[in-house]
Amino acid sequence: ESQPGTALFDNVTLTRMATPPTIASFTATPPEITVGGSSTLRWTVNPGSAPLTSLTLNGSNVSSSTEITVSPPQTSTYTLMATSTAGTVTSSITLAVRPPQTSDTYADWVTAFGGSGVLTADPDGDSYPEGLEYALALHPSSGSMQISTYPGANPAISRGIRMERVIGTDGIRRFDLVFTRPIKPLSDIGYGYWLEVSQDMETWGISANLNGTGASSIPDLLAINVKDLGDGTEEVRVGYRFLSSYFMRIAVYLPGAIVRSAPFGWLTRDIHIAENLIAPPFAREVVHGGNYLWSSPTFTDLNASWSPGQWSGHFVHVTSGDAEGVMLRISGNTGNTLSFAGESQALLTKLGTAPNGNYVIRPSHTLGSLFGTTEQDRQLFGSSDVAQADTVSLLNPDSSFTDYHFPPAGTGQSGWRSPTNSTIDVSSTILPPTDAFYLKRKIGSPNSFESLKMFGEVVLGRRLAPIRSGISLPGTWNPIEKSNLATLGLDSFFTPTATANYSSNLYLEIGTGGGLYPHYLKSGTGWRYTDDSNLMGSLPFAPTSTWLFYRFGSEGLWSRNPAFNYTK
Repeated sequence: ESQPGTALFDNVTLTRMATPPTIASFTATPPEITVGGSSTLRWTVNPGSAPLTSLTLNGSNVSSSTEITVSPPQTSTYTLMATSTAGTVTSSITLAVRPPQTSDTYADWVTAFGGSGVLTADPDGDSYPEGLEYALALHPSSGSMQISTYPGANPAISRGIRMERVIGTDGIRRFDLVFTRPIKPLSDIGYGYWLEVSQDMETWGISANLNGTGASSIPDLLAINVKDLGDGTEEVRVGYRFLSSYFMRIAVYLPGAIVRSAPFGWLTRDIHIAENLIAPPFAREVVHGGNYLWSSPTFTDLNASWSPGQWSGHFVHVTSGDAEGVMLRISGNTGNTLSFAGESQALLTKLGTAPNGNYVIRPSHTLGSLFGTTEQDRQLFGSSDVAQADTVSLLNPDSSFTDYHFPPAGTGQSGWRSPTNSTIDVSSTILPPTDAFYLKRKIGSPNSFESLKMFGEVVLGRRLAPIRSGISLPGTWNPIEKSNLATLGLDSFFTPTATANYSSNLYLEIGTGGGLYPHYLKSGTGWRYTDDSNLMGSLPFAPTSTWLFYRFGSEGLWSRNPAFNYTK
C-alpha cells in the first residue's frame, strides 16, 4: 500500500499527500431518552492514509470499540475524536434526556417529549399534526415514524399511517388504511378515532367509529380489524371492497381541535389494448420528516440520527417554501445528510431558491409495489408466450426505455423480469418519483379492458416535474383530474407554429383503441392534432393520464397543483 512521502525522479519531485481520518457515521439510537433510560452510540471511522494514533469519546479511549451504551442523567453532548499523523477530525451528537411522563394526558406528553402544545401544529415538519402524533403515540419532535412514546412499544414496528393492498381468498382486492395506537385509551382523546371518506376530495363525511375493538355493520363492504401487537399497542385496519375508487383519512376528535391525517385512496384505471401512458396518482406513505438546510450539494437535517445508507432508493419531497414540490431520489445518506447523485439539475436549482424548509421521505414506487409480485396479486397479463406478455417500459435518462414483464402464466414464478435476463427478479426496480410509465397491453380486443388498481397517499400542494431535453414522461400525482390540454400550463414549453412542427411535440394517448398521437401548438389557435382542423384544447383527461414530451430545448420545470379544493 502506498504511503505518504516524497520521491525524486530525474529532478522531478512527486509528493503523495497524507489524508486525515474521516468519521463516516456517528449515531445515537434512540436519539433521546427519558431519565433512567439508555441509548447506544455507534460510529464508523476511516483512518485515512495512516493508522489512528487515538480514538476518544469525550476524552476517553474507545479505540477498540465501535459502539457504547450510555445513560446520562441529563441532556449531554458526545464528541468523537479520531487522530492520526495526518490530522484530527471530530464529530458531535447531542443525546436529549427528557423528564419521565407521569400521566398519559396531552399536556404531560408535551412536557415529556418536547412538543409545542398546539394540537394542529407540525413543528417537526413530518406532515403529522401534533394532536395526531399524541393519539398515535408518535414522537412530537423527532420526525420518525418508528419512535413510539408509549412505554415498552416495539421499536421495530412502523407507527405511521399507510395504505396496503390486501387480496382476499376470493381474489377480491381490498385497500386497508392501517395505523397503530395504544390499547389503553389516552386521557385526552375525547370522542376518539373516526374514519372520514370522500369520492371527490372536497366533500367529506364520517363513515365509521374506530374506537374500542372496532366493528362494522356491513362487513362484506367495510372491514374493520384490530390486532393486539403484544407491546401495549394495537394495529387498526379499515378498508372497503367492491368500490372502484375512494378516499379516506383518519380523524381524531380531541378537546379543542379535530386533527386529521393526510388523505389516502385508490382508483381503477382501464387499460386498453396497445399503448397506455400512465402516471401513478398516489405516493407511498411518509416514513420520516423534518426541517432541512440546503447548501449545494448538501441537504442536512441537524436533528437527524440516521444509519448510513438507510434512505437509499427512497425519495425526499419538499413540502414548504419556494422549493415546495421538489421530489428527488435519494442516492445515499450519512447520519444527517442526504445526497442526490444523477438527479434533475432543474430540480436541484429550484432547491437552491429555498435554503431551508420542511421535507418528508417516502419509499419509491417499484414494479412490485405498483403491479404486485405474486401470481395472485399481479395486475397484468402473464402470457405463456413472453412475446405476448404485457410490457411495462420505464424511461432511462438517455431517453431510451427498459422493458419489463411478469413471468409466463402457469410457471409458478413470482416477481418481474427483464427480457434480457429471465432468471432475475427485478420487482424492486424503482420508478423515479417525477416519472410516469409506458404500458403496452398485447392481449385483448380493441373494446376490451383490463383493470389496473393504484393506491396510496394523496400528494397535496404543488408538485414539480422536470421536462428534460429528449423524452420526458412527467408524473402528475393527481387522483382527480379536471384539466384539459388548454389549461395544463404546457404552452411555455412549445413554440407555436403555423403547421405541424415535429421538432418538439406533445404525444397523447387518445381513445380506446390505444396509440400515441402527436400534437402541436398552432399559431393563434391553440392545440391541434397534426393538421387537423379541430381544436384539441378541450380534450379531457383521465386522472392517471400523462404526456410524452419530445423536447429539443433546455430542461424546464412543469408546476402543477391539485385539481380539487382540499380542506382539513
